[in-house]
Amino acid sequence: MPRRKASNELRARIFNALSDPDRLRILEALIEKVKEGKAGDIVRASKVSREDVLPHLGELRKAQLVAVRRIGPYNYYRVVDAKAVDRILEAVDNYLVLLEELRRKGMAI
Repeated sequence: MPRRKASNELRARIFNALSDPDRLRILEALIEKVKEGKAGDIVRASKVSREDVLPHLGELRKAQLVAVRRIGPYNYYRVVDAKAVDRILEAVDNYLVLLEELRRKGMAI
């Protein structure tokens, strides 16, 4: 069965969300340290300022990378699919390694 292709608009939203270093720090903190937590937990784990965390979480939510659930007065954030995000980041890392190997071989990129 062929895999279902996502819309280019949704793909662009995901890549846009992943294009900011602070958003990557937030994702890594959620995946590796926090798992699910309040904005303050994410600030401490990611070292991203409190003023920046909430707008970044909003962008990550728009891209459907992060989900939120409300418990009483608090919002708790988590990565929707940590393994999928890890695979995306691993693919980028592998691509960067490939580019470096091509540069070492003298290929113009």
